Amino acid sequence: MTLTTQIQDAARKALLNVAGPVAAEAVLTHRRLSLGSEASEVVRVSARFAGRRGKPQTITFVVKHLQGRTRREATIYRDLVATHASAIAPRLLDVQDGQAASFLVVEAINQAMAWPWQYLDLTAVLLRQLGQFHVETMQSMLPLTDWDYEGELAVSAAETLARLEHFRYYEDLRPLARHARMLDRVVSNLARLRGALLDESTFNQRPIHGDLHPGNAMVRRGIDRRPVMIDWGRTRPGSPLEDVSSMLQSLRFFEPSALQRHDLLLKEYLTGLGRDRRIDDATRGAYWVAGASNALAGALNVHLLTVMDASRNPRQRRRAFLVARDWLRVIRRAHAWAF
Repeated sequence: MTLTTQIQDAARKALLNVAGPVAAEAVLTHRRLSLGSEASEVVRVSARFAGRRGKPQTITFVVKHLQGRTRREATIYRDLVATHASAIAPRLLDVQDGQAASFLVVEAINQAMAWPWQYLDLTAVLLRQLGQFHVETMQSMLPLTDWDYEGELAVSAAETLARLEHFRYYEDLRPLARHARMLDRVVSNLARLRGALLDESTFNQRPIHGDLHPGNAMVRRGIDRRPVMIDWGRTRPGSPLEDVSSMLQSLRFFEPSALQRHDLLLKEYLTGLGRDRRIDDATRGAYWVAGASNALAGALNVHLLTVMDASRNPRQRRRAFLVARDWLRVIRRAHAWAF
C-alpha cells in the first residue's frame, strides 16, 4: 500500500466520521504541503460530494502521517489541544492509530492573509490567546515525559558552542566567534539556568506549544480574523516564556514594528495570562533565559550552518550571519542577567 493510498484511506475514514454516509462517494483531491512539521507527510485534502439534499458540498482538511516519536502529536492533539486549545488550533476531526503509524486529521485553515504579523493588533491578539492557553494548561500536566527535551537541549547547546568556536579560524566569521567565551559560560551553566527558569514562581512549568514562531501561526479568514496555532508536535512541559520569547524573537527578524513595540507585545501576553502588565526584573530575566534556551535548542545552530554553507548565495549567508548575531544578543542578555 503506497503512502498516498494510506492517506486517502485515512481521509475517507475521517470524512465519514465528519459528514456521514453521504460522503461515501466523495471525490478526493490532495496537495502535499511542505514539511514544516515533524510528520512523515502532510497532505491537504479536498472532498467534494453531494450533501443530504443533493447540494454540492466541499470539505477541506489536513492529514498528517505520523511515525516513530512524531506519533505523540496525535495523543497531544486528542488529550490536550482539543480540550484546552480548541479556540486557537485547527479543529480536530479524527485520530487513527495503527501498529506502525498514526494519522492525525484536522481542519484546513483558510488564511486571511499570507503575512498578518505586519498588523500588531493581530500579533497582540495571538499573544493574549497564548496567555489564556497557558492558564488553561496550568493544572493539566499530561503524560508528556516521552521526550527527554532537557537531554536533547544539552546536546544541541554543546554542538552549537563547538561550531561557534570553530568560527575563530575564519577571518570573516570571527565577529561571531568573539561571543564563544560568553556562550561557553551559558552552556556550562545551562542545567542550573533551566532549573531556575522552570521553577520561576510567576509562570511555573506547564504544557507549552514548544515551537511557536510566525510560520506556525495563521490568521483565520472571516469577520473575526482569529489567530490559530498549528504544528503541535513539539508540545512538552516547559516555561510559558519559552513560547512567548520564541514568537517575539523570531518575529523581530522579519517585522521591524514588532521590535519597536516588543515590550508592549510582551505586556499583551501578560494580560492574557491574567498578570500585572508591569514587566519586573524577574520576568525580564526569565524571559531572556527562555530566549537563550530557544536559541540553543537549534535556532542559532541552523543559522551558523547556513553561514558556513558554501552552496548558499552571499545574500543568504549574510542574512544568516545577521540572524545568528541577533540570537547571540539574546544569549548575551541571559548571560548578563544570570551572571
